[in-house]
Amino acid sequence: MRFAEIRHRLVLTATDRRPVGRVRDLILNERGDRVVGLVVESEPPVQEWVVPIEQVHLAGHDTVVLDSAAALEDPRRRPDLWRLPRATEILGARLVGPHQEPLGRVGDLVFSADGRQVQGLIAVGGLFGMLWAEQRLISPQDIVQIRPGSVVVRVEAVSPPGEH
Repeated sequence: MRFAEIRHRLVLTATDRRPVGRVRDLILNERGDRVVGLVVESEPPVQEWVVPIEQVHLAGHDTVVLDSAAALEDPRRRPDLWRLPRATEILGARLVGPHQEPLGRVGDLVFSADGRQVQGLIAVGGLFGMLWAEQRLISPQDIVQIRPGSVVVRVEAVSPPGEH
């Protein structure tokens, strides 16, 4: 499942199936291989909430179900989650090698069916200025570091087969 499919899903409570907002973003761990929380946007009035992944009861095809509305936390009370990388920060970020060599951009993120594990980044663009005809899936194990505006990956992860 791609981030584009998860973003904007309706968020409901398990107890009364009441809508509490929509998924605005996914919060990832520092390594970028696991989802640790959601950013939910309520409407109206528009407000952002943080939901630890442990409070997500079910991520269905069209909805995300929380244990209860009490799972919605003020981001100021959860700086441990709020400071972590988010899917929207990674989407479109530059892909670079360990020596800052340009490798393309992040076109999308791929998640497990339950939305809790990052299965990879979809690399688009080109390697050293050459355009690729196809997208490439970068495994979370090939992510070296997530920085503001860029994701550092092993060069071999985006090299065409046989060129590393």
